[in-house]
Amino acid sequence: MSKSDKRDEIVNAALELIAEHGYHGAPMALIAERAGVGAGTIYRYFENKDVLIGELYGEIEERMQRFILDGYAQDAPFRARFLHLGSSLLRFFIEHPLDFRYIEQFHNSPYGVAFRRD
Repeated sequence: MSKSDKRDEIVNAALELIAEHGYHGAPMALIAERAGVGAGTIYRYFENKDVLIGELYGEIEERMQRFILDGYAQDAPFRARFLHLGSSLLRFFIEHPLDFRYIEQFHNSPYGVAFRRD
């Protein structure tokens, strides 16, 4: 398994566990077990759990933005642009339910509060 594959496995395992069990129900040891790596391996990629949580949010936000902006026409009328963005966001969350659950938890947690404050 390459370095990027290990990192991807860690991120995917964290997404699944946090979406299913919340932040407290997803300790680093369980994330490592689900990813099929040693617990110490996680710390080669992420300084701590807070960094992992923040980077995971950033990756989801980036995927979501690419998805939403696909086919977006800046010169379209305001109503059409608004409908495109809204329906694309709904489609993204329907097609990516774990991402939705993660985003929801993130925004309703101290992480989301700090993110919005910054």
